[in-house]
Amino acid sequence: MTLPMDASELVPHGEPARMVRRLVVCGESDGMAVARIGADHPLARPDGTAEGAGLFELLAQTYAAAGGYRSLHGAEPILEGFLVSVDRFELHAPVPVETDLQISVRRLEVVAECHIIEGEISVDGERLAEGKLKLWIRGPS
Repeated sequence: MTLPMDASELVPHGEPARMVRRLVVCGESDGMAVARIGADHPLARPDGTAEGAGLFELLAQTYAAAGGYRSLHGAEPILEGFLVSVDRFELHAPVPVETDLQISVRRLEVVAECHIIEGEISVDGERLAEGKLKLWIRGPS
């Protein structure tokens, strides 16, 4: 099992909810993925940019893909998780549709089954958005 890896094997989201296309980097507490929002996606606007209100989901999906990869790499089941809260999300510039977006995330802290993460969305090295989320990840049964 090597990277990059198709995200459809790592996260439960189907189309069109899954925007993360492939996981490219996975560390012990971080990950990087490539995402693309199509022109026909519900977040796409007529001006060729994505609606900022839903873009925090890219951070959650990248974290889920990295966790899925770690689980598969360790021959363990992929754990179920849910977005609990968006503590902060800042949009610095419009996010284009039909463009490869680089999403990077890192875990800041784990309290019980609550994972606190931060991440950013960029294109060609330009940071377009960043945020901090809380995710609930069900522990192994």
